[in-house]
Amino acid sequence: MDVGKFDFERLTVFQKSQEFYCLVRTIRFSSTQEGRIVAQQILRAALSIPLNIAEGSGRTSLKDRRNFLVVARGSSFECAAIILAMKFDFSEKNWVYQKHYDLVLEVTRMLSSMISNLDKKISS
Repeated sequence: MDVGKFDFERLTVFQKSQEFYCLVRTIRFSSTQEGRIVAQQILRAALSIPLNIAEGSGRTSLKDRRNFLVVARGSSFECAAIILAMKFDFSEKNWVYQKHYDLVLEVTRMLSSMISNLDKKISS
C-alpha cells in the first residue's frame, strides 16, 4: 500500500465515480425551483457513489462491504434516471449529457460486477 493512500483510492470504480461527480458538477441547471431541486438531488446522489465505495472498503465483513456497494449502485441508478429525464430537454442529435450517461453506466457495471464477485465469496 502506498504511504498516505487508502485502499479505496486505488479502485478504478472509485476513481471513475469521482470523475463522474466532477462531471455532474459541470451541469448547468435552470434557476427555477425545479432546476435547483434537480441539481441538489443529482449532486447528492453522485457524491453518494464514491462515499459509499470508500466507506464499504473500510468494512471487514464481506456482507457489510457488499451493502455499501449496493447503496452506491442505487445512487448510480438514481443519477442515470435524472440524466435520462434531462434528455427530454435536448434533441437526440445534440444530447449534451451523453458523456455523463456513459460514465455512470460504466460505474454501475463495475459496481454490479464487484457485488456479484462478493456474492460468490459470501456464498462459498
